[in-house]
Amino acid sequence: MSRLKKWADRFKKEDRDLVEASKEEQFEKKDLPAMILAAMITIFPVVLVILALFALIMWFIFDFLLGLV
Repeated sequence: MSRLKKWADRFKKEDRDLVEASKEEQFEKKDLPAMILAAMITIFPVVLVILALFALIMWFIFDFLLGLV
């Protein structure tokens, strides 16, 4: 059996185990809002930095480069 096949089989087994474990897990009442809040705290700063960089690049293009023409 090739190394790729072994790796794929192991990955599929781990995935099946994870799905089974998540089905067995019982979440508490306040877990969903906590997970949403944690995702927002994690994702929003990254999105804000990307948007700020995009705005800075657009400002550079339209102010400096088009102002020189």
